[in-house]
Amino acid sequence: MKSPLVVKLDDYRWSSYPAFVGLAEPQSWLERDRTYGILGHHDRFEGYRQFVAKGVDENTANFYSNNNYATIIGDQGFKEWIYDELLPELELEQKSRLVHPDTDLAEVIKGVACFYN
Repeated sequence: MKSPLVVKLDDYRWSSYPAFVGLAEPQSWLERDRTYGILGHHDRFEGYRQFVAKGVDENTANFYSNNNYATIIGDQGFKEWIYDELLPELELEQKSRLVHPDTDLAEVIKGVACFYN
């Protein structure tokens, strides 16, 4: 796996981890209760900490260790920033598989809704 961006998740500006473990106020859109319910721990904050501390399962580790990346979705400026600033070492072919300039969030939602009826 690649080196992490930060040593602790609560140091990463864009992480929801601090809100899930009670270190920060959650954003209004952050759905914590469903996650806490799935984890089923009597102490929701500790349950989430333990879940994150378990790390990555073998399938996920294999996916990312083979230089696979999730698709990046966002506005054009965000995609260009990712493409140029964060992924300069990738070959053009790899970048084109990763950054999809014509895919927007509405299209993703439509695809997911269609898949799950």
